[in-house]
Amino acid sequence: MNYKTCVAASALLFAISGSALAQSKIPSISSLWDETRLSQRDCNSRAEDAMRSTGFTRIETIGQTTFGDRTDYQVGFRCIADKGIFYIFGGGPDEPVVRRYIDELKSTFNR
Repeated sequence: MNYKTCVAASALLFAISGSALAQSKIPSISSLWDETRLSQRDCNSRAEDAMRSTGFTRIETIGQTTFGDRTDYQVGFRCIADKGIFYIFGGGPDEPVVRRYIDELKSTFNR
């Protein structure tokens, strides 16, 4: 390959990758917290139930945090019973959607 062909190919790759980056969305994150009087076990159990009820899959609890997926979004529901709080956080392509999922989880959890 000669020098001009190499430079042209490099420029083309750079332009394509720059265009792809410009079109891609930066993932959004959101969170909220609230108070709870539940025990650690009851809080974790209710977090799992809230995730199932709102369409999350691959639900797994590790320690104080329950994790789940819903389409292109992931959330964590952390129960800190000895401090009397829970914290829900998540991320995905669009902030309004991740915010709605988090609000749904909180509402379902508090029923």
